Amino acid sequence: MITLYNYHRSYASQKVLVYLSEKGIKWKSHHIDLLKQEHILDETYKNIHPRGLIPALKDGGVVICNSTEILEYISIKYLHKSDIFFNLSLSAAIHDFCKKDELLHDPHIRILSYSNLWMAGVRSNEENNRLLALAAKHPDKVRGAFLAKAVRGEITPEEIKLANTAIEQALSDMEKKLADNQSGFIFGEEYTMADTVCTVRLFRFGRLNVKIELLKDQYPHTAAFYERVKQRNSFRELQI
Repeated sequence: MITLYNYHRSYASQKVLVYLSEKGIKWKSHHIDLLKQEHILDETYKNIHPRGLIPALKDGGVVICNSTEILEYISIKYLHKSDIFFNLSLSAAIHDFCKKDELLHDPHIRILSYSNLWMAGVRSNEENNRLLALAAKHPDKVRGAFLAKAVRGEITPEEIKLANTAIEQALSDMEKKLADNQSGFIFGEEYTMADTVCTVRLFRFGRLNVKIELLKDQYPHTAAFYERVKQRNSFRELQI
């Protein structure tokens, strides 16, 4: 059985959680608490993912540590009735879309999430020092440097402006794809990895006060898409 190492509020984890639920695949959860920095401090998890990032999937002897690659692995191994991965042009388009979402997430969604959510409150000097010490220990040096930068309040207005512009571009791209496809899905005639990515994306945008419900005049197809996916059982994974 699949074991997913995840944190329920992690953007990358949420993509896999929603997809597993959507496709009805049995799996076992191994929760990695980011608030307790278990991804940094847990030596056992470092054996699974040496860079200390989440999610990670373990299926027998197979270990995969990238959200898009995890979704593709699940699709190919467990979704035998789907013809998506026998259509090379469609599967390539879905792959490219999901990889572009990774670039949207890191750095842009990450910047806004840290500045507006995770690091928005007032913290004591003791807590700041604790977080900086953990950042220095992070096995992924780039991620550790970003955490330290966020703790010190050094995310710049220019970075925030670029992140907001990237979100606007992502919404425009979704709107065009939904308008062109006319099936109600991002690609093809069925719910794919791309729809999962967009579901999680719009949910996070809402937490960042970019509420698609209030932008339905500008993005009508995207707003309608989000209303539909919120009715799916898999959406409950985002509300835990």
